[in-house]
Amino acid sequence: MKRLYTLFISLVYPLFLLTAWGQTDEVRQKRDSLQGLISTLRGEARLESYYELKEYIFYYERNIDSVIRFFDQYEKEARKQNNLNFEKNARENLLLKLFQELQHNHVITRAPKDIDFFYKNQQWKSYCNVHKGYILSLFYAGKQEEALLVAQNFYEQSQQIAYPDAVPHALHFLGLLHIEMGKRNEALKFFTEAINEAKKSPVVTDIRIDAYFYAVQSAIVLKKLDEAESLLKQWDADLKKMEQQDEEETAPSLKANLYRMYIRLYQNKEDYDLMEKYCDKLEALNFNSPNVQMALSVNRTAIYQRRGDFENALEATNKGLAVAEETGILRHILNFSKTRAKLLHTLKRPDEVVEAYERILVLTDSIHSIEIQKQLDEIRTQYEVDKHITEKERNRNYFLFALGGCLFLAMVLGIWIYYSRTIIKKNRGLYLQIKEQDRLAEELDAITKQYEQITQLVPSTNKDEENVQLSGNKQQRQLVLQLREFLLKDRYFAISDIDINEIASQMASNRTSLFGALKAVAGKTPMEYINYLRLDEAKHLLENSDITIETIAFECGFNTVRTFYRQFRERYRITPAEYRKFAKNQK
Repeated sequence: MKRLYTLFISLVYPLFLLTAWGQTDEVRQKRDSLQGLISTLRGEARLESYYELKEYIFYYERNIDSVIRFFDQYEKEARKQNNLNFEKNARENLLLKLFQELQHNHVITRAPKDIDFFYKNQQWKSYCNVHKGYILSLFYAGKQEEALLVAQNFYEQSQQIAYPDAVPHALHFLGLLHIEMGKRNEALKFFTEAINEAKKSPVVTDIRIDAYFYAVQSAIVLKKLDEAESLLKQWDADLKKMEQQDEEETAPSLKANLYRMYIRLYQNKEDYDLMEKYCDKLEALNFNSPNVQMALSVNRTAIYQRRGDFENALEATNKGLAVAEETGILRHILNFSKTRAKLLHTLKRPDEVVEAYERILVLTDSIHSIEIQKQLDEIRTQYEVDKHITEKERNRNYFLFALGGCLFLAMVLGIWIYYSRTIIKKNRGLYLQIKEQDRLAEELDAITKQYEQITQLVPSTNKDEENVQLSGNKQQRQLVLQLREFLLKDRYFAISDIDINEIASQMASNRTSLFGALKAVAGKTPMEYINYLRLDEAKHLLENSDITIETIAFECGFNTVRTFYRQFRERYRITPAEYRKFAKNQK
């Protein structure tokens, strides 16, 4: 799963490490000076100092907690001053640093918020870059399906964004994911499409060049060598065009990638003359990257071996071995040493062959010893630390633990007893209050019905209407009564997707009249009144049946048990389960 990241490390990250290795006392002093200066500054000058200090934190600070703390402070200050450029800089650099340090879980946590921020502020380049870190971090964290889904969603969104490189970015990300999934044919299609989309813009951008790199690499792996050669020629032309548009020489790293792909192509085509031509071009760049220098040595060795020129092959291998020894990476030293031993054997230099193989044995043992020693050191260090801490704090911790445990249990027990009694007392009071409200409501309902019957027999006067304080007019009360009877008949209120317009139609009324009548008489909207009846029925079922609360919720017309619990508690300030418990205890 790490092939893509390994490629990234081999091309980019060594530059970062080389820079980091160059840290000096002067650098540390400058960083400390800036950190002290920030607290004394105000306004944009403070942000400028944050921006300058950011370079030191980004390249030299390896403690992730310190990195996150710094960039969070930087972002907070920029947001406080409402400075979009500095806030964008803080967010994007933190995410890039976390990605480079393999902190993929941190990236996954932070990226969605940053994506929303860049989208809201239409910072499209940053929006694309953050997506790349997010998608690859998801993949490296083992969330492959989620990574692919995010990449596909980004592709759909990219077509709506007013940024010419958005679609090429999205296609590029899909290509990277398909490489990791082992689907090279699909990856090649995505990279080729990304190149074609990028060509719609007259400006040659970095994403276009990146797409060339992966497209050529995929074509070579698939043995589509003619297609790879065609892409390389387009890539070469676009690099020259980029040079013209920027009016400066193309960066050596960009040319180095192009020449390395040419070398791979002609190696697969077994055209060693052209392979040597691009080795010369790569060497002429004077690109002081150990990886490039070692790759040159490997390729020149292969060329000379193919031609039977083993003396020059040995010389090329010796150069590569010298570079490997400068890096101190034993794995590279071992590989070059093995090639050197084989060439010495071919050249029939037995004494040197014996010496070379003795060195290989020593290197192999060293690598194994280092790995074992590293593991032992980690175990030993951890053991010593744990032992020291344990011996120092054992007795004190036992006492404190026992004392704290007793106090905690006593406190928990006391709180539980007090809380239980308080809750029971409160719920009992609420239950009795609900029953009293029900009794008063029944009496009021009976009085209202008697009044309506009397007014139907004896014509009322305006004076009578003023003396009797009833909500709404007579027609509205009759409409509400009619609605209540309609809803209670055949339990119409229990229909979960009940339609207010249909109710009004069946009652020979309309929605407006129904709303007005309910507001005037009951102070409720139709749905509030329906839920009022549902809760009354639920209360009745809780008191007089043993069916489950979930069943009661659906029987009374609630779509979810959660909705039922929420509305029951809002009305009665007690849960259905607590209400049932007290209702059963009263019987």
